[in-house]
Amino acid sequence: MHLQVGWTTFEADRLVYRDVWLDLLERVRALMGSLSLTVTPVELTWSLPGRLPTGGRWTEKRFDRLHSRLDAGEVDSAGAHLAIEGRSPDPDDPDVIDIDAGFQEPHDGADVRVSVLSTCLHRWEEDAVAEAFWTWLAPIGERLDAAWGFVTCDPETLPFSTPYDEWYGILRKGSRQAREHPRGYYWGNLLGATHVQGLGGTAALTEAAEAAGLRVEPVPDAAGRDGYTLVRIGAPITGYTDDQLRAVKDLLDPVLIKKDPREYDPNDLPSRILPD
Repeated sequence: MHLQVGWTTFEADRLVYRDVWLDLLERVRALMGSLSLTVTPVELTWSLPGRLPTGGRWTEKRFDRLHSRLDAGEVDSAGAHLAIEGRSPDPDDPDVIDIDAGFQEPHDGADVRVSVLSTCLHRWEEDAVAEAFWTWLAPIGERLDAAWGFVTCDPETLPFSTPYDEWYGILRKGSRQAREHPRGYYWGNLLGATHVQGLGGTAALTEAAEAAGLRVEPVPDAAGRDGYTLVRIGAPITGYTDDQLRAVKDLLDPVLIKKDPREYDPNDLPSRILPD
């Protein structure tokens, strides 16, 4: 399974992304260390329109060079990924954990993601990764001035879209409209102030979430007004039910983008998207 945490932001300052990357890299290293996994040197893959991806060791200088092209107006979009490997110290169980940290330029809403894929993690380790991701949602979201964020697990990871975007054919509209509409409903959700207002305000949202058996954590802004609100399922990420996920869907329904689902084969329904 792919465990993933992500944020959508319209932050334009490239230094914010660089600093967040550094923060996320340290968080990933600490997380892997807590699971007795080693992290190999980071490789940066970056791409510009019309050019094949280029790789190499990650440095601040390389990051700055990539973004100077954007600042100079030479290109209008770019993407970059940090490819990290975590390896078990057990020689009899050498499976590699693939970790991606990436972002897309914020013309239509930037996506900053960290995903962990492995077949060698125990259930308690998968739960530990998800719980760590949950604690990252608010502090990283605040640094990015994020419009929205999420924690989920799914058979596949989608770098710059979400299962909800894909199922409903929303695609890039999802990131463009993230300030007004959450990009789906997941085990963990970071809702912005506009979402909270659309759901009746912090007090009403908190009451409704708790009544549905969900965990809710308001994160007011510096002035004490409605800011972010974190909503999640109380069960571990490896053990929650469709009924618990439907409670999240029903809670967020008033502010979700409404669209007819794409006509996929029912067997192609993403595991964390419920049929209407």
